[in-house]
Amino acid sequence: MWRVTGARAGLPAAMLLAVVQGAEGDGFCQGSNIQAPCCADGGGLILPIIPMEHTWDRGLRAFLYMAGLLWCFLGVSVLSDTFMAGIEAITNSTYKKKVPRLAEDGTPEKDENGQPIQDEIDEQIWNAAVANLTLMALGSSTPEILLSIIEIVGNGFF
Repeated sequence: MWRVTGARAGLPAAMLLAVVQGAEGDGFCQGSNIQAPCCADGGGLILPIIPMEHTWDRGLRAFLYMAGLLWCFLGVSVLSDTFMAGIEAITNSTYKKKVPRLAEDGTPEKDENGQPIQDEIDEQIWNAAVANLTLMALGSSTPEILLSIIEIVGNGFF
């Protein structure tokens, strides 16, 4: 069993206590002697958005945060559907290709002038598997990209 001790164990515990128990005005998370940015004067990287929001009722804040989170998931769903519709439109596009008409013995059929007879067929431009792999790569990289952006913004672009 893994056991984390020392300062590494204190900070996540202090942040959890700040969310569960609320924050005090002295900058220390309630129930701990560790000062953490999540509860110092109620300011965090993104939340709280409204000044003095940390003084509101915890149940109301939890409800509002969950509603905001569900709204974000709905937005991601709409964007994913739009992206998939674009991928389908791209992969379903075709072009006309001329191929020789073959007889039963495998030789090209010829017209009365001795020229090979050409048939037009529709060929797909993109392979659907390649398009789906592109979507999978984008989807699996998105959390890492967003974490990097949050870190850059949080550190003042340094």
